[in-house]
Amino acid sequence: MKKRIIIGLGIITTMIIILISYKVAYSDKNKKEFEYSPPTYEICDENSCVYLLGSIHVGDDKVTKIKEEIIENYNKSKYLAVELDIQNIDIYTTIQDYLLDNGETIDEKITDELKEKLINFLENKNSMYTYDMLNKFKLGFINSYITLLATMEMNMQESGVDNYFLTLAHEENKEIIELETYEEQKNLLLNYDDEIYIKQIEESIDNYEEIKKELTKLYESYINEDKKELEKLINGENEESEYTQKEKEYMEEMYDKRNEKMTEKVEKFLEEDKEVFIIVGAAHVIGNNGIIDLIKNKNYKIVEVK
Repeated sequence: MKKRIIIGLGIITTMIIILISYKVAYSDKNKKEFEYSPPTYEICDENSCVYLLGSIHVGDDKVTKIKEEIIENYNKSKYLAVELDIQNIDIYTTIQDYLLDNGETIDEKITDELKEKLINFLENKNSMYTYDMLNKFKLGFINSYITLLATMEMNMQESGVDNYFLTLAHEENKEIIELETYEEQKNLLLNYDDEIYIKQIEESIDNYEEIKKELTKLYESYINEDKKELEKLINGENEESEYTQKEKEYMEEMYDKRNEKMTEKVEKFLEEDKEVFIIVGAAHVIGNNGIIDLIKNKNYKIVEVK
């Protein structure tokens, strides 16, 4: 369940959050009473250094109250690198991407039992979207929407650490580098195998209260700088044995292959002596086969920034 929750908190979900709740995280440069350090690393070769921050894409307003040491590292970096610049996407013109093609509906894809379960779930949660409204949306969107409902119930629907730094970068005209494309993320999170999404939707409805508990654990371990617990949640202990072959392939696409590509880009920044402050999801940074894991045995100096 934990890994699936983290998938539901992907950057595309952040876009959905903005679309539905009309929220954008604006920068707050005033002195903050509460401050914390997200998992952040200085990675250096012989000639240059980059900074790598592991983010969560949602939370309450505490996620933007970041310690000055981290902000200073961002300020002295010439570039900001993110998975995707969500502020450079016109979400209203991309809504078509969330819809099924050629007049299809999810009625043609799910069982009557799941349909009834989804109808009852949406009614009980006072969802702004009814089943009839969601019927033309892709299953990947509906899967993300269930996670979104949980974050909204918990007042955690802010747009996260990524958007905070993106807002700063746009205000300051700092150059932004995208590590992935909208098409790459969309295809993985919205256009993958229906069997995967159907299973996740059913499990999310059946385990909705557990999702909220896991979201709370994830958020609290992040905001309280409990790296050990955060790693435990990200790695999803003993979960792999529960996956079907298709789910294992999906997880490999979602994490391992993306982590390898992100790691290559981190190393290229160092080769080019680029001063880059990099932000990607925490699961890509400190999880098993995350970026830090992939480079720790190479000839780099890695220091955690506090």
